[in-house]
Amino acid sequence: MFDPNRLHTVKINWSYPREYDNDFNGFENHPLANAKGLYCISRKWAGKNEKIIYIGKTTRSFKKRIKEHIEKDISEWTKVRGKFVIRLGSLDEKDLEGFEEYNQVIEDIESALIFEVDPDCNRQKSKSYTRMYDLLIINMQYRGLITKEICNRDHG
Repeated sequence: MFDPNRLHTVKINWSYPREYDNDFNGFENHPLANAKGLYCISRKWAGKNEKIIYIGKTTRSFKKRIKEHIEKDISEWTKVRGKFVIRLGSLDEKDLEGFEEYNQVIEDIESALIFEVDPDCNRQKSKSYTRMYDLLIINMQYRGLITKEICNRDHG
């Protein structure tokens, strides 16, 4: 039985990092372009240096959300020049069983990631945030600079 007062473990499977130029041409061909979840955008320079500049979430497709950043939101990170590296994070559906609302869980996860990583272009949750659930977030596969384990019970 689901207990909202206990610590819940969720795993994020991060995709292999892919490089894009400022126009993100070809992103629609990403194998996870039509999925939803979390995304991490880094800027890469001098061939090997990387810095996380944005962490986001979407309940629509990644393809739609990235397009909105570029064409509609004109997000701060889209003005940065250079190569971008995108990692897409998918959640294990079994980890989400019992949560009343997917949107709130993904909001809590995004907030914890931003708090922990403090990306350059979205710092609205880097000092504090409100959470609904206590989560142990385990970042798996190609997480790059993202911390392997984050417990949001200690923050917010």
